[in-house]
Amino acid sequence: MKVSGGYAVVYDATSPRTFTRHMDQYSWSTYFTRDGAIERGPALTLFTIANERRATPFSRNWNLSVQQRLPWDVYARYVYLRRRSNHGFTFRNRSRDTAPPELFSDYEVDALYDLSNFRRDSYTSHDFTERKAFRGEHMLMASYIR
Repeated sequence: MKVSGGYAVVYDATSPRTFTRHMDQYSWSTYFTRDGAIERGPALTLFTIANERRATPFSRNWNLSVQQRLPWDVYARYVYLRRRSNHGFTFRNRSRDTAPPELFSDYEVDALYDLSNFRRDSYTSHDFTERKAFRGEHMLMASYIR
């Protein structure tokens, strides 16, 4: 029987695009009624980055693997993986509780997205695998992952 496992704290590599999105193009939306009249708009969608400190996104990873040779040269393996991420970067819609930047105060704002550390991710998997070699040339394998 082979047993292996591990634990790691991994800091995420963040794409520079996350920090430059607010410098990209703006989106204008116009909403129409069924008869073609303008219902509202044009409305602006903005992405902003406030000048506040951000935590570095990281995750905690656990893994465990157990492999056993069974009768008739059948090998069984179980793998458990768990990942919990914290402080991930995400843009939250803050248009209800935050005024648009002064430059856009004269326009109707559809959405105002602000970069924040509120993203949380959770991943868990269980992997069951069995395999059998026939005459050294052919392999039969069954696997279930949840």
